[in-house]
Amino acid sequence: MKKETKKLLIFLGVTFGINLLIGIPRGILFHLGYGATSGGSLSCNPAAGLVLAKVICDKDQRKTMPMYFFTGVLALTAASTLLQLLDLFLRSPQIATLHSYVIFIGFGFLVILFFLDKKEARNAHGLGGGNWGLTAKLLALYAAICFARIVIPEWILGDPVFMLQHFSPTSFLNNLIIAPIYLNEEYGWRCYFQPLLQEKFGLIKGVLVFGLLWELWHYPVLLPSFSPEEAGGSLSQFILMRFVAVMGIAIFMAYAYMKTQNVWTAVLIHGLHDASTVAFRSNDTVTEPSAWWISFVVFLLVSLVLFVPFLFTKVFRKPMEATEETTLLGI
Repeated sequence: MKKETKKLLIFLGVTFGINLLIGIPRGILFHLGYGATSGGSLSCNPAAGLVLAKVICDKDQRKTMPMYFFTGVLALTAASTLLQLLDLFLRSPQIATLHSYVIFIGFGFLVILFFLDKKEARNAHGLGGGNWGLTAKLLALYAAICFARIVIPEWILGDPVFMLQHFSPTSFLNNLIIAPIYLNEEYGWRCYFQPLLQEKFGLIKGVLVFGLLWELWHYPVLLPSFSPEEAGGSLSQFILMRFVAVMGIAIFMAYAYMKTQNVWTAVLIHGLHDASTVAFRSNDTVTEPSAWWISFVVFLLVSLVLFVPFLFTKVFRKPMEATEETTLLGI
C-alpha cells in the first residue's frame, strides 16, 4: 500500500471511525429506551487522525515533528474516547462532567505542550501563524456575515428587535474565549483533508465535497438522539437547515484559509461562528410547517447571497500545485 494511501486511510479511520464507534451504540441504546447520553466531544478526532497518520507514515520526518503537541493530541483524544464509551454504558452524570473537565483542562495542557515544541517544528507541520493583519480583517468580515445571516431572516419573517434585545454578551464571550480548542478539529480539516479534496476535485468542487463530508461527520453523534421538540422541526428540516449553514461556513473558511495559509484563521472563525450562533435567541415566531419552509427558503437565499460569491473570487481561480500526497494517490 502506498504511504499516502495508508495515511489517508488512517486519517479517515480515526476521524470518522470514532464517531461511528460512539454514535452507533448510542443510537441503538437510545431507541431501546435507555435515553440519551451527553454525546461527548467530536473536536479532537480530525487532529488526532492527522497526527497518527503522520507519526506512523512519515517516520523519516519524526525528528522535525512537534512531538510534545502531537503526543498531547493523541492522549487527549484517547481519554475523550474512553470516557464517551464509559458514558454510553454507565450513564453517569459524573462521567459526563469528568469528560468536560478532561477536554478543557486537557486542552490547557495541550497549549503548554504546543509552546514547548520548537517554532520551526510547528511551522513545518502547519501549526505556525502568519498574515495576522489579513486574519483580523477576515474575522471582522465574518462577524458581519454572521450578524446578517442570523438577523436578516428574522427581520423578514420574525422579530429582529426581540433577537437583538436578547443577545447574550456573556454567552458570546464565553464561547469566543474557548475558540482555540477548535485547533483539534481544524488542524485535520484545513491542513490536510480540505487541500486533498481540492487537489482531487478542483478548488471549488473540492470545497463543496468537503462541506458535505464535514456535515456527515457530525451525524453519528447528532442524529441518534434527535428530538423534534429541541430542534424545532422534523429530522428532514433539521438536516436541511444544518446543511445550508455548514456549507456556508465551509466556503468562507476555505476562502480564509487559502488567503492566509494560517490554520489559526480557521480556528478563530470557527469559534466566532459558534459564539454568534449561541449568543442570539430567536423569537420562535415561525411554528406552522408551511411557515417553516418559507423560513428555510429565506435562510437559504440569504446564505447563497452571503457565501456563494466567495467561490468566484480570485483565490478559487488560481491553479493549485500538486503535492506529494496527491501524486502518490494518483489524483
